[in-house]
Amino acid sequence: MKSKQKHGFTLIEILIVVAILGLLAAIAIPNFVRARAEHIRRDCVGKLLRIEGAKLARGSGTNDGTVTLESLFPNEKPLQCLAGGTYTIGTVTVPVTCSITNGWAPHVIPPPTPAAK
Repeated sequence: MKSKQKHGFTLIEILIVVAILGLLAAIAIPNFVRARAEHIRRDCVGKLLRIEGAKLARGSGTNDGTVTLESLFPNEKPLQCLAGGTYTIGTVTVPVTCSITNGWAPHVIPPPTPAAK
């Protein structure tokens, strides 16, 4: 008499695996989205600081001129915000800004921290 072995998974086993995958996805996906948004924000703030530094270095003697990205970085690709925002440079006395200013992670230059005493 031949014994028949059944191969495969039961419905309960499949449901448990699907439930575990759903739980992992519910935890992981929001964290990935948040991490991506934070990366984009940090990249933009870094570019804002770079533009601000170049603007201040170029216009340290004059406060009346408006500068452009092309005049600050003539030999480079234009700096762009990864979120699609646009940079407003303005004059030397006005800080550079990004058009992405809403949401939980706005693209703004952080205020200076007070010096330690």
